[in-house]
Amino acid sequence: MTGWIVLGVFLLIILGLIIYVIMLYNGFVALKNNINQHWSNIDVLL
Repeated sequence: MTGWIVLGVFLLIILGLIIYVIMLYNGFVALKNNINQHWSNIDVLL
């Protein structure tokens, strides 16, 4: 019984880390897209 609890906690931690990495990557992609959009706006103004 204790082994299943340890396995469940371990899997939850791994799942949480995977979700965190995915969210972090999506944040970096959004920042990159925002930077490109802002540079495009500057080009239009010039």
